[in-house]
Amino acid sequence: MGTTTLCEACQKNEMNVVESSDEPKQPYQLCYQCHERLLSYSLRPIEWYNLAVLHSPKQFLLPR
Repeated sequence: MGTTTLCEACQKNEMNVVESSDEPKQPYQLCYQCHERLLSYSLRPIEWYNLAVLHSPKQFLLPR
C-alpha cells in the first residue's frame, strides 16, 4: 500500500493537482478545491497560512 499525499493547503483531501510556484523544485501540491481557490485568490485563511509556511508568503499566487 502506498501512502497518500495530502493537499498542502487544507491538509485534509488527497493531493491531485501540482501547480507551479516561484520555486520550480517545490510546486504547490493541492486538491482540486484548493487549486481552484488558489487560482481565484480565494484561499481560506488557514489554507493560505499552510501554503505560506511551506512556500513563503512572497510566492506567486500568495499575495496578502
